Amino acid sequence: MKRLFGTLVCLVMWSVCFAGPFGLSMGMSLEEVTGACGGREPVRLENDDRYLIVPEKRHSMFEHYAVRIDDAQGLYYIWAISRDIFTSDYGAEIRSAFSALESSLSKSYGKPTKRIDEVDPASPWDDEQYWMRALSQGARTLAVGWEDNLPNGLSGVYLVVQAEYDSEGFIVLHYEFENHELVESAEDEVL
Repeated sequence: MKRLFGTLVCLVMWSVCFAGPFGLSMGMSLEEVTGACGGREPVRLENDDRYLIVPEKRHSMFEHYAVRIDDAQGLYYIWAISRDIFTSDYGAEIRSAFSALESSLSKSYGKPTKRIDEVDPASPWDDEQYWMRALSQGARTLAVGWEDNLPNGLSGVYLVVQAEYDSEGFIVLHYEFENHELVESAEDEVL
């Protein structure tokens, strides 16, 4: 009985010490993710392994959270999606929010290893006054990523600005765990 109790204490301590983003860790089962959501059941999307969740550990910038949980490998992907950010044609407000999040993430993961901040040279919206128009039309990209020396089983952390309209956009934070490759290669074998 003491051994069982000691094992349970060690597992709880391990999960607290090595918890990843939003209190979630690589390989968590659906039941463990439910626990990290305070018992709130994840809502399955479509007929695959994607779920909407409400983790107990949230960031004030983000409004929606989604995960991918494989039956064999467990949790392998997390998305956090910001609330809508209303902004000028120049995108000043969304760019400022992006910079603040990048700075905060850099404190945890170091300097980003990838950065894309460009507009398609063939786009008619290449002037700064059309920053949001180019973004909403898919002609502009603003993204950063971290892929080296990441903790907690992470293989990639990516921050991306997106927009559907000229006057508002949102920011998506992606966390990719090392086990995603096992899930993808298993899916390739099935196909």
